[in-house]
Amino acid sequence: MADLNDFASSVSDKSNEELTELLREIRLSRRAPAKSTPSKKSSKAKEPKIDLDGMSSGMAAKLLAQLEGEK
Repeated sequence: MADLNDFASSVSDKSNEELTELLREIRLSRRAPAKSTPSKKSSKAKEPKIDLDGMSSGMAAKLLAQLEGEK
């Protein structure tokens, strides 16, 4: 925040344009920055959960074969 020591010359010695500019700068410095909305992060596609307890042995063997084939 500006105080009297920050002025290089007396306020009464400045022109109206200089005073207007100084006032504008002080007002701008007091304003709170605009809140920016956080950008949405692209989330990774979640893989579906597999219930292994309720899986039959045939389905488990088929799934195992598919998993081994992907490598």
